[in-house]
Amino acid sequence: MLLGIAPSILDPAIFQFIIHGCDLHSLHKDFIGEWHPDLKMLLSKWIAVGPNGDLSEFRYHFAAYHNMQVSSLSERDERSHSALAAQILYTALFGQESYKHPEWRSFIKGFSLPCRNGFDFCTVARSLEGGSEALFSVLWTSRVQSFQDLEPHLMLNEPPNFLRTQLTSMSISKKS
Repeated sequence: MLLGIAPSILDPAIFQFIIHGCDLHSLHKDFIGEWHPDLKMLLSKWIAVGPNGDLSEFRYHFAAYHNMQVSSLSERDERSHSALAAQILYTALFGQESYKHPEWRSFIKGFSLPCRNGFDFCTVARSLEGGSEALFSVLWTSRVQSFQDLEPHLMLNEPPNFLRTQLTSMSISKKS
């Protein structure tokens, strides 16, 4: 993080999506409202317009994100209108490539790798009180200013005697 702001590529929505098995439903209205209020507003307007409403206010979005004109969407029913809402959400957050694209699959697989002791970040994030959403709120609002911010959360063990001896002898030999 730089100045308390994560790079946009590290959007909490990406991690929420991955942690919940690439389920678009994990990006619910409250989550999107917290992290992407403009997108929530756009989706609310889309839903309110309904399948028979005027889409002119969505011209820019569809041109920029979907490479299409809204005039091509005039023949919508309730089902296709809802499906387009999901597409608006996905495309605005992740782009046009499917999460099944090989590069996405590699990123998801890497993010989901278990550690040597079986620790799995996705499982742990879901099991926290408040779930992954609480985790993201804490991560994105916390700032480390100095070592003193971390110190209460760290458990530092005394190194074994043999290692302490080696380190001590190395520092003596460097001074000579």
